Amino acid sequence: MRTARNEACLVAEDDAPTRGFLVAALTDEGYLVSVATDGKAALERWAEVKPDIVVLDLSMPIIDGFEFLRRRGAECSAPVIAVSAAFRREQLAGLPVAAFVAKPFDLHVLIGVIARSLGADSEERTTQALN
Repeated sequence: MRTARNEACLVAEDDAPTRGFLVAALTDEGYLVSVATDGKAALERWAEVKPDIVVLDLSMPIIDGFEFLRRRGAECSAPVIAVSAAFRREQLAGLPVAAFVAKPFDLHVLIGVIARSLGADSEERTTQALN
């Protein structure tokens, strides 16, 4: 395990193998990881944990990732990394996301996107969304 980053990451993913893979990898990178298996649970965990970053699957039961983004809105400055195999980056226009990563994804790419999003100031997060 690398040194502790002390940055809280919420992983909102309904697919158990993908979720487990992400939790293991992000924990190994030193993130403090919380999980949610659907959009409703993601909203609840987000309110409880106030994560520094969110990795959000767009296709989840109960409340999908799009609705999570609409409800969460601009309430917090934590960047959201949207991931999906079923949707395209263009479908996120106007929603508060820092980046989009298509599934299947390369873990090293996703970890790099997370690190860059956490390192960007709030103005950069706005301009890098969907680029």
